[in-house]
Amino acid sequence: MTDIQAEIKHHSSQAVELGKQAQEASKKRDFAKRKNLMQQAYQASQNCQNLIKQYQQSLEPQSKS
Repeated sequence: MTDIQAEIKHHSSQAVELGKQAQEASKKRDFAKRKNLMQQAYQASQNCQNLIKQYQQSLEPQSKS
């Protein structure tokens, strides 16, 4: 597994875990904590998506100039 693949896995797992924590906070009616956790989950998801794009671009054949 490459470094970027490991980072993708880390950020995706982090987003899932933060989402689960946010659901638990919501059940406890701790909406401020839920909001904070959801913002963190969103950021982790964005980081994951950006890394996936980078990884896909690294796999594309280089054009000859």
